[in-house]
Amino acid sequence: MSWIALWALPLLLAAAPPEMSRPADEALSDEERDALSANYDTPPRLVKQTKPVYPLRPFRRRLEGVIEVEMVIDEEGLVRRAYVIKPKGAPDTVDGATADLNQAALDAVRAWRFEPARKDGRPVPTIARAPVSFRITDDKKKAPTAQP
Repeated sequence: MSWIALWALPLLLAAAPPEMSRPADEALSDEERDALSANYDTPPRLVKQTKPVYPLRPFRRRLEGVIEVEMVIDEEGLVRRAYVIKPKGAPDTVDGATADLNQAALDAVRAWRFEPARKDGRPVPTIARAPVSFRITDDKKKAPTAQP
């Protein structure tokens, strides 16, 4: 290996993107939720919405649904925490296909960008909820899509 390649290696490693898929973040405590809830004059506004990728396992099973995600949006408009809100009456455990949909919804929401919420003209962190819908189209020519 030449000295040029060895010199470039740290730059390549530093430029490598982080792993895109990560598990759900821990849900907010009641104190955190109270501190972030509606503590603004102007709500956050979505400026970049990434559609989720429909995972293969739920697509093959023709599994559709809506995943409710709660997120913490920071002062820069970035999603810092995201987790799935379990519907009332839903089982505590989910099968692999449902877990795949949950993960796809979280991955998509983490890529969203917002104009942050504002209080007295200054950006402030807040929480928000968003439904992420997964629907399979009947058109065989189209790839599976998800509608956020």
